[in-house]
Amino acid sequence: MNNLACIGLTYGYYDEKSSDDQLKALDMFRKAIFLGNAVAVQNMYTFLKECQVADLPGIQYNTELVWVIRVAAYYNIDLHGLAEEEWKAALADFHLDRNAGIIDNAGNTVYPNVGYFPAEDVFISDSGKKYNSYEYTGPARKA
Repeated sequence: MNNLACIGLTYGYYDEKSSDDQLKALDMFRKAIFLGNAVAVQNMYTFLKECQVADLPGIQYNTELVWVIRVAAYYNIDLHGLAEEEWKAALADFHLDRNAGIIDNAGNTVYPNVGYFPAEDVFISDSGKKYNSYEYTGPARKA
């Protein structure tokens, strides 16, 4: 999922003006995170920051950004380009209590003020060592 999103964004399979395609890429990054791909955490962050997708319909930009920073912090995944002020703001009042989650109708755990969060051991498995994950660098910023 991570690699498909990177390939599509990098090589122009997704039209930059198509918010539907950008939403698909964002969704693929999120799915890759839930499958345990740590590189997808960085890629989702880069995509949100560098591509300036704050105006994408259908997402709450600040919520998505805070969520990915919280995932990175909880699992000790280094985010390149993350300013200390942004990190502190995203983690303010953040206490993920694995026992405080609410089980939804599909059997997924939802945490108050956090939403769905990857499983406790998702980044610990060896599955990530069996393939290469592309890193998404984002387009060059316009001056």
